[in-house]
Amino acid sequence: PPGVRAADGEAGEDGAAASSPARPKTPPRPREPRHDVWRLPVYVRDNSERAAMDAADAGALPSAWKSSPSHGHGELVQHVEVRAVTRASAVTVENLPEVDDAAELTYVMDFEHTAVGDRKLMPLILRNHSESDVYVGSDTPWGAFTVVSAFRSVAPGSSETVSMEFAPTEELAYEETFTVKTSMRAIRVLLKGVGTSPFLSVTPEDVVDVGDCAPGETSRVAMTVTNPTAFRQPFVVGVRDVSHPGATSRVPFVVSPGGGHLDPGASAEIDVSFAPDRAGRYGATSQFTGVIFVAVPSLAAETTLT
Repeated sequence: PPGVRAADGEAGEDGAAASSPARPKTPPRPREPRHDVWRLPVYVRDNSERAAMDAADAGALPSAWKSSPSHGHGELVQHVEVRAVTRASAVTVENLPEVDDAAELTYVMDFEHTAVGDRKLMPLILRNHSESDVYVGSDTPWGAFTVVSAFRSVAPGSSETVSMEFAPTEELAYEETFTVKTSMRAIRVLLKGVGTSPFLSVTPEDVVDVGDCAPGETSRVAMTVTNPTAFRQPFVVGVRDVSHPGATSRVPFVVSPGGGHLDPGASAEIDVSFAPDRAGRYGATSQFTGVIFVAVPSLAAETTLT
């Protein structure tokens, strides 16, 4: 009848194709259980007390006991078959790679290169695949790694995100095993990161001269910022300590762009513009001056140009 939607892919009476409602995305389930079978040899060897037994008792030993010239005693070998079912963990970390062939469930969180004095945050997402609440806690990492947010219980079928921080204080390769304790099992996370010293190359190295410019006009020159390191770096560029700003408080020097990120070996061209709003004194030099700074955010070190 009119107003009733048809099945998926079919048209209703009004000729409009009906669409089925979107189904909620189901989180991935743990891997299927694995069945393992082991055959273990058990060696039973006669000892000196057995050799001291009287002949009547010794005659009652099984025929499998035989004298072994190499060991000097009788030896019996039996085999025991051991079967086990290995199930995947009911609690997993869904955003980190798992370490293959590890004795315990272990994931890797790699912060990679981080500038000394800076900090980097990464999420740790726990997924509860069981049908009951999972209570979560952890040990306290030391050194450059920190748990920023608190652990909370995870409801069935849901996830919980915890923020981890890496803040290196030296130029070192950091590594630590961090244990997340749940009511189901313990999960190990291998925390890794490298503290590096940032460095940016700036051309020209000391002075940027934008030349003479009439009031109301604009003069432009370019400077180049290069990342000579082996890791990606953020940077900011700005102007400070401007002398003789002009008739108004407007700064006559502008740099663009004011920052960004540079991949290893990459360069960025910075446009430096000069737009005075009044003329300087006749015969004077360096009427308008300022300092252009190029820095890595969160660090005290910076490169300056006049």
